[in-house]
Parts: sequence; C-alpha cells; structure tokens
Amino acid sequence: MKASEWLTVDQPVQLEIQTTTLDGEPQLAEGSLTIHALQPPSRVHRGNLPTSNPRGRFGLREMPDPDDEPGATDPSDPNQWPLGVVVLERGFTTGTNGLTTVDVRLPAGEYRVSLATQDRFGRPVTSRLPLEVIDP
Repeated sequence: MKASEWLTVDQPVQLEIQTTTLDGEPQLAEGSLTIHALQPPSRVHRGNLPTSNPRGRFGLREMPDPDDEPGATDPSDPNQWPLGVVVLERGFTTGTNGLTTVDVRLPAGEYRVSLATQDRFGRPVTSRLPLEVIDP
C-alpha cells in the first residue's frame, strides 16, 4: 500500500494497493481494508534529540520524562499510539494487473490503515500504513 506524502482534508486520500508475488509478478487478490483513527497521548510529548557526543547534541543532554515508565513506548511517535475507532472497513479486489485504488475522505488526524488478504496458498498476508491528514 502507498499514499501521497502530503494529505489534506481538501482532497480524498487515495490509497494505492498493489499485490504481487515475491518475484514482482502481478496477482489478483481479494481482501479487506480497515482504517483506524489513532488515540493520541493526553499531552504533547517531544521526541528525544539524537546525541552524537557525550555532552549531547547542541550541548543538550537527554533528560528522561519523570512521567514515563521504564520500557514504555515513545508517546511522541504516532506509530506507537494505540488504535482508536474504526473509520472505514471495506473490501477490495485487485485486477489481473495486481492494482486497485481506494479513495476515502478523512478529517485531520493520525490514522493506521490495515490490509488483510491471503496468498495463493491460503496463508494470511497483512500490511500496515500510517497516515497523517492535515488541515492547512
């Protein structure tokens, strides 16, 4: 799956789905597509600055957040946010060229698209795609 890097509320999000063999040969496939809104943290978190020397980048040291638990996920990374409500559930079928597109209008926010299908041997195949829709 892929989508444009720049997604706004003015245009529908166009998801491009391509199904191929490991050799890149197009394959006809049927499956389901689910879009979840993500649950953001209760407050804004800043990501850690990368350090390249003992004093830290730009002379800053990374200070741990006292509210974070050891081993907790990074709340500044939307890829680690929990799933929220389901915004869309839809089936899809790719053509003999292995391609199809799905257009959906989404309000501003962070989303995770999940695709589920099966290979020709009946084994499950899944894919995930993070989306960020903005309202400039």
